[in-house]
Amino acid sequence: MTKERAIARHLHARRQGRVGPAILPATTTTFLEPDTDHTSDSGIWSPPAATTASRQPPARSRASFRGELFYDRANRTMVFESRLEMDLACILMTDHRVVGIEDQPPEVEYVDPNGLRRGHTFDFRVTLFDGARIAIAVKPSSKIERSRIREILSLIRLQVPDFADRFTVLAEDKITKSRADAARTIIWARRQRSQADIDVVAKVVSTLRGRLPIADLVRMAGIGPRGYVATACLIDEGCLRLAGRGPIQPEAMVEPTQPPLRRH
Repeated sequence: MTKERAIARHLHARRQGRVGPAILPATTTTFLEPDTDHTSDSGIWSPPAATTASRQPPARSRASFRGELFYDRANRTMVFESRLEMDLACILMTDHRVVGIEDQPPEVEYVDPNGLRRGHTFDFRVTLFDGARIAIAVKPSSKIERSRIREILSLIRLQVPDFADRFTVLAEDKITKSRADAARTIIWARRQRSQADIDVVAKVVSTLRGRLPIADLVRMAGIGPRGYVATACLIDEGCLRLAGRGPIQPEAMVEPTQPPLRRH
């Protein structure tokens, strides 16, 4: 049934008195109670700043997937112009080794084998907790050879070594859908984080001696949907790990880390 037909049928039923007006409940149930309301110390919400990208993707394109993401660590937006770039941005935001992300950092100039001066803009430059910087080019595997991106990176590495400590190209074999889906779940869970709920689930985790589905862990915690959020936070914080590479979903298997991982 099309949406239009369903609406027409509903309106027709309303006219005949077969459907009454919706009645709002007298009370509502709060399912999530995050510790933070995302305001500043003064209690005033601070809107995210604009991206620091050196160039903006074209507003319209028939061949690309583009948009913006919120980068909470820096309270600003990041731009992307492909699904792979969006997925990698989510993965980077949940990687505890990464302390800074630049989307579309300043253009790098280099000289090609024919002596011509060229420019290249990396998709990301990330800074790790030890200070190392990695320049990342994102390419689908089908375009890596045709774009000669590895040759370009080799030239930049030799001619502009101060731009980064490492230069790499990443494709879908590293930017997998399962990793990106798990990263998006963690980003969502961070915004709903409740230490009280985490303590409840962590107490259950401390009694575990093997693997179990997330759904069973949430049931054992006894705090309803909030247990799922707390479980995702414990995965993020290294107290739990996925037994596999799938997304963070009720049927996924988890196990406690021994000892719990340290996060930077």
